[in-house]
Amino acid sequence: MFLCAQEWLTVGLNIPLLFYNTWRYFHSPTDTKELLYDPASVMNGDTLKFCQKEAWCKMSFFVLSFFYYLYWPYTAVLPPFFLQDLLVRTHSFRSDGSHAIL
Repeated sequence: MFLCAQEWLTVGLNIPLLFYNTWRYFHSPTDTKELLYDPASVMNGDTLKFCQKEAWCKMSFFVLSFFYYLYWPYTAVLPPFFLQDLLVRTHSFRSDGSHAIL
């Protein structure tokens, strides 16, 4: 869908997620001889640290993606001159420090 719409930035942001999910699917713990919820492996400190780091990375990616997808529809609706005019109005100060009236 992103390719058809030529959203190259969005495609570039989602390609790593596609590769990660593919890698995770083919390297799941159910493919090994050990059980998925083996108590000795679940309470292993190295495994817990890895899973916690993985969870924080995934959460930060999804939060950033959420705000990215929330922001872009507004840029399509608002005309570019509106945003530029808004920036000019908020940052127009005179050299003596007083605010310029536009």
